[in-house]
Amino acid sequence: MDELVKVMEEFDIDKDLITVVSDMSFEMSSRQLHKDGCTPITFISYDCQPVMFTGQALLYIFHTAVCGVNWKIKRDIGEYVQMLRSLILEYSEMDQNLLILKRTVLEDITKLLTHRPLELKPLPLEGAADYKLQIFCHEKQISGIDYSRTCEMYGLDTLVDNPKYENEPFPFMLTRENYYMGFVNSFFKSEYSGIKKRLRDEFLWKTDKSLRTSFYQCMTNVCEIDNLNLEKPGTNRNGEEETSHMNSAMRPAEQLIKRKEAKIKTEENSVQRRSEDFASTSGNYVIGRSSAEEKTKETIKEMEETFLKLMGKLGIKLWSDECSGEEYEDESYTESEPESDTLDQKITEKRQTNLMKSSPNEESSRAKTPAEESSGSLESSQERDLAVKKAERFEEKAKKYDELEVKFKEMKKEKEQLERKIATQVKHSDENERLRARISSRQDIEKQLRASRNEHQQKAESLLEENTRLFKQSEEDKIKVVEMRRKLEEAKGKTREVNKEWSTRNEELNKDVVRLNGVIKKKE
Repeated sequence: MDELVKVMEEFDIDKDLITVVSDMSFEMSSRQLHKDGCTPITFISYDCQPVMFTGQALLYIFHTAVCGVNWKIKRDIGEYVQMLRSLILEYSEMDQNLLILKRTVLEDITKLLTHRPLELKPLPLEGAADYKLQIFCHEKQISGIDYSRTCEMYGLDTLVDNPKYENEPFPFMLTRENYYMGFVNSFFKSEYSGIKKRLRDEFLWKTDKSLRTSFYQCMTNVCEIDNLNLEKPGTNRNGEEETSHMNSAMRPAEQLIKRKEAKIKTEENSVQRRSEDFASTSGNYVIGRSSAEEKTKETIKEMEETFLKLMGKLGIKLWSDECSGEEYEDESYTESEPESDTLDQKITEKRQTNLMKSSPNEESSRAKTPAEESSGSLESSQERDLAVKKAERFEEKAKKYDELEVKFKEMKKEKEQLERKIATQVKHSDENERLRARISSRQDIEKQLRASRNEHQQKAESLLEENTRLFKQSEEDKIKVVEMRRKLEEAKGKTREVNKEWSTRNEELNKDVVRLNGVIKKKE
């Protein structure tokens, strides 16, 4: 409309003579919601006005104003981008169960699009530029060439880790989801995690139920949505719960996360229980020993002596209570695991040989004495300590392995990003070289045009001089012609006078001849 008014003002056309009628079918077709992949549901208010949820309005604005534009091209459009982001932020902060008139959404969009620069108009949906996939709607797969062309045209990330799949066909839903994630990631910055989360939750409606979990996780990772600083899925900003259908859509991803957390917690609880059991058994042993010391000192001495003899036979070195845990670890458990296993085997073999050498009476008496019971409990406590140490060391190794795996994945992502950057730089360098060649060719053409223009200017100057000369000559010729005409008129006047004189003379002569003829006749 503004362009029509400008054209009318430019050509001085009377505005009252023209009546503009709005084409409602064109507006409805150009501003309708993107309905690919879902059944359209229209909500009508009590006054028969079409209404929509705030999530639908948010997707409506996203499809109309954000999609279809290459946002990675640097332009001077900061004011328009800020207006668009503020409008999307305003709708994202509304309650999810709130209904809003579609007319107000259209008014906001039209008000926004009046400020849109001409260079941001969406590209025509033809061939590979069809990011809405309207041309390919009847096909189950899309060729990788069309997908890569569309991503390159709109400046979207391909989101394909393996390069061998670039030339293979892509599933329809995967391509559509990648386009959505690409536009979200290219337009919104990292500080807009709330808007990204809201769009992610609304995109789940357009995703197949079997693919919602993978799409949820993929979009969370690609768009770098920080779930720690946001509310949990299923609650809005007012702290109220969302509708049950949205919770059911989000439940598979939450279950996977909860399973991993529960698995980690069970492992930690099992380790804590083992350590508590070991501590309780050792504590009970110390209590029993202190009670035995209070009852009789002699039995304790006998127990200690027999215990020391037994441990000396087995070749086991005892440690005093004053030794710290760190020294115990450094001196007894710094060896590798296979050596500790061989040490346990040697201890069991020596124990079996000593038991076989001893008599049955000694075995029965030794089984009855509390010293042997205390030695057995100490051995079991040491074995348990060994098991705990091994478990802790295994857990440390597992944690280190997980950390290394995470670092390796991060390095892999950085490598892929660097490869993409290098590819884009190479592409940009090729493009720059092509542009430089075109600029140089254009400069040569401009030089040739300047030379030809100078030649034409010189010719025009020479022709102008010739024209001035000819004009002066024509003026002189005109003066000569006037003089010649004057002379001609004078000559004509003289000839008339001479003719008159000759005519008078002829008449006189004729009269004389007639008179003489009469005289001659009379004489005869």
